Parts: sequence; C-alpha cells; structure tokens
Amino acid sequence: MDNGGAPTGRWRRNRIIAVAVALWLVLGSMATGCSAPMPPLPDHDVAELQVLPVAVLVPLSGELATFGEAVRNGVGLALDEWSARGGVVGRRLRAEWMDTPCEADAAEAVARQTVAQGIGFLLGGMCSEAAVPIARVAEETGSLFIATAATHPMVTVTPGGTTRARVFTVALPYPYQGRAVAHFVVESLNITRTAVFAAADPFARDILAAYEPTLIALGGRVVSTAGIGGPDADLSAAVEAAVVAGAGAFYVPGSAALVAQVGRAASSAGLNVPVIGSDWWSQPDIALPELDGAYLISHYTLDETDGQVTEWAQRFRSAYAVEPDALAALGYDAACLLAAGISGSDDVTPEAVARTIAASSYSGVTGQWRFDARHHPLKSAVLVQVDAGRLHRVAAASVE
Repeated sequence: MDNGGAPTGRWRRNRIIAVAVALWLVLGSMATGCSAPMPPLPDHDVAELQVLPVAVLVPLSGELATFGEAVRNGVGLALDEWSARGGVVGRRLRAEWMDTPCEADAAEAVARQTVAQGIGFLLGGMCSEAAVPIARVAEETGSLFIATAATHPMVTVTPGGTTRARVFTVALPYPYQGRAVAHFVVESLNITRTAVFAAADPFARDILAAYEPTLIALGGRVVSTAGIGGPDADLSAAVEAAVVAGAGAFYVPGSAALVAQVGRAASSAGLNVPVIGSDWWSQPDIALPELDGAYLISHYTLDETDGQVTEWAQRFRSAYAVEPDALAALGYDAACLLAAGISGSDDVTPEAVARTIAASSYSGVTGQWRFDARHHPLKSAVLVQVDAGRLHRVAAASVE
C-alpha cells in the first residue's frame, strides 16, 4: 500500500535533486508516441485558431533549471505538434511558462497566481515538494493538474486518503518501485528469498510497504532485514546473517552510496549476490566500481530500439539540437495526455477532461498505461544493470 506523509526535511531536499538527476540519466521507453491518433494536417492557418493556454510549472532558474528545461522542451514539442496539426477541438494549445522552484510555499504561490489568470490546465511539478502543493491548489480551485516527474504518492491523494479528482501523475510513484522489484526478483532472477538493507527514512519505508506484500504474493519472502545506521556502519554481521537465512538477493531501497556500502560488505565476505537499488542515483554514482553489476530500477532505458520511440527522439533532436532525456520524455507524455484528454472530452473543462483521462488507456513515449484508482499510472518499470559505468536494460517489471 502507499504510505507516508508529505516530503519533509533534508531527506526531501536531497531526494529532489538526486531523483531529478536519476531521471535525467535514463532516457528510453517502451511505447509509441501520443495516446490518441494525431489529427490530419489542417487546411487553414493554425495561428487563426482560438488559444487554449496550458501552464507549465517547472524550475527555469536556479540549481534545477537544467532539469526544468528538459521538461519544458518535452512539453513544448508535444504542444507544438498538436497545434501544428489543427490543435484540439479547434483550439491551439499555447504553453505559459511559469518558473516554479522546488519549494512548497513558492510553488503554491505560483500555482495560485496561475489559476488567478484564468488558466485551468496545469502541467509540471517536477519534484514532489512542488507538486503536492500545486495539486492541493488544483483541487481547491477546480483546475486540472498533471505532474510530469514527481513520484510522491500524495501528489494525487489527500492526507485523508481521497483521490484528487483532477490530478494525475505520469511518473511511477516510488512505492510502486517496490512492487516492480518484487516481480523482477522472482520472475527474472528466479529468486524467492531476499534480504533487505535499508536506512530509516520515509522513502525506504514506503517502498518496503509495497515490496514485501508483493513478494509474498509471488511466492517469495524477506528472510532477513537490517538497518543501515550510517556511511561507516559495519554491515558484515548483517550480510552474514542474510546468507545464513538463505537470501539469494539483497534489496537496498536507497541511494547509490547505500548500495555501494552493501556491495562492499558482500564482496568482503566473498559473496556474489545480486544487489538491487532504487532510482536514487546520479551520473558519478554509476562509475563507482562497487556498483558494477548492481541493478537499478527506473522508468526508462537508454538502449530502447523501438522504432516509434527513436522517431520521437529524432524529432526532439531536430527541434532542440540536443539529445532527449527522460524528463523530456515525461514532459512530452504529460502534454500528450492532456491534449488527448481534451480531444476526447465532450466539454473543454477540467472536470470533463479529468473524467476522460481517468477512464482511458494511453500509449506514450514512456510506456503504455492506464490509471489506477489513485490516478497513478500502471505501466511497467524498467530494470537496468550497471556495467563498466553504463546502464543496460535487462528486464521490464510489472507494478501490479
């Protein structure tokens, strides 16, 4: 189950940056462009169409500006493509770029400013610290909000457990990583007995609350659990206990530093046990020798060869003269999701479009999915393996 409160404290800030970098690392996907057929080319000047504004709330200045720019490019490409082909319901989609820091109070202020301008469709919220208050504003004001890269489960769900009717995410919430790892361990590695090494933080807690029940349902079980007290903690006894208990794989739902710490302890004991980490990694981490052979759960993969995805990547390169990354892919899918929802609705209102989105299935650059009751996307996660400082796709894993 999903668990936990809103992101808080130093853990929250560090994770915002780490996850943004991790998402930036791992481009790829498994699917096929926008979720609805693109309309035919128009026989009139698109500039003459009535404008339908779409606000994009991402960091465009400060330390996260590079990541916000990637989302902006993905959203921009999608809106340009839809508008160039006649728009949606006879309207041209125009992005309104709103510089939105990954800070709760500032993000809420930008969201309120946006809806006060009469804009009812919002995209962005790259980090959960910003996405949660934006979602709250959308709920209060009757707006529709699609979070592009935020992974906290409370983006779409209130503290009381009620699904926000007009809020959706396109990135997998991090508790779903636990489900995907359980499927990967049992179905791809053919291992049913695992050990868990985790720090005492909300991220690990929420992932494990989803991991263990899924593992049990698949016929596996956690045979050993150990806390990681700090970077200098001696894990030799915990590793030995895990092996004695019959663990065939070690799951470390945390940063690359924690995975490396467990990996060093396993190597010192002469063990060759698969170690699986989370998406909380950055580019320098991948080059750490202790991580060679470790598995990383992700939304995407660098080496996808699907023809329609590579065509999208070429269009992106042609538009921006840079390589697309995963944040751009998520931004593109969020914008396409909105455009398809508007196109398929009987009324251009946030309420009507939200009903259409919630009831439909989609095929996008980042996968094929439908939404669950909490408006989280049900799509496969991708498992990649570190090999000499590079990431290689090894499997897709269910989150159900």
